[in-house]
Amino acid sequence: MKIGVISDSHGNLTLAQQAIEKMGEVDLYIHLGDYIKDAQELFGRLNKTYIAVKGNCDLTDDEEEMVIELNGKKFFISHGHKYHIKYGYNNIYYKALEWDADVVLFGHTHMPVSIWYQGILFLNPGSTTYPRGVSNATYGIIEIEEGEIYPQIYEL
Repeated sequence: MKIGVISDSHGNLTLAQQAIEKMGEVDLYIHLGDYIKDAQELFGRLNKTYIAVKGNCDLTDDEEEMVIELNGKKFFISHGHKYHIKYGYNNIYYKALEWDADVVLFGHTHMPVSIWYQGILFLNPGSTTYPRGVSNATYGIIEIEEGEIYPQIYEL
């Protein structure tokens, strides 16, 4: 299974579209908020299967977080602002333990991160519009093959 992950597109559909095109064929797209309407526009127009959560800049009634199972792995999906991830990962880590998550996807910081901690993958794809900590916009891809998780961050 191949999962494409973007976050913090902030209304720039051109750059988000470029990320989607560079991903190639994926089974599922995930947008981690800021702006959730970008996900609805892009993936709806492309008739692609997607999941999206709202971020701190989204004034909608959409879900702020969710837990789903994909290919035998439990994903905790959140924009991250509720867990104050700009100040550390402890809060989101303990929430991941509550959910027994294998993967935590979050955005908000605009800084790409892919780390394993205590057997849990924490992945922030960065931002397709306003990158921080890197020179170019970024997105993520997670592949699950034979029960193993393979994350990767790519620059546009």
